[in-house]
Amino acid sequence: MPEIEKVSAFKGGWAILAMHLKPGEFVLSCEGEPRLLFTESETNRQRILGEQNPSPYVKDAFHDFLVNGNVGAINSQQ
Repeated sequence: MPEIEKVSAFKGGWAILAMHLKPGEFVLSCEGEPRLLFTESETNRQRILGEQNPSPYVKDAFHDFLVNGNVGAINSQQ
C-alpha cells in the first residue's frame, strides 16, 4: 500500500510525498500553505454493503467534507 505524507516544500509552504515500492517516490508541491486533506483509499463499505468500515476515512471523505461539511470525514492527523 502506498504511503502519503505532508512534508515541507523546498521554497516554503507544503508538499506531499507519495511513496510506493513499484513506482517509487513522487512529490506534489503546493504553492503557499493550502489546507491538505487526507483520507484512506478504502471503499465505504458501510454505505455500499451495510458493513462496518475498517477506517473512518474512506474514499468518499472528500465529497463528505467539501459538499456536506463533515469535518470528521477527513483525517485531521494528515
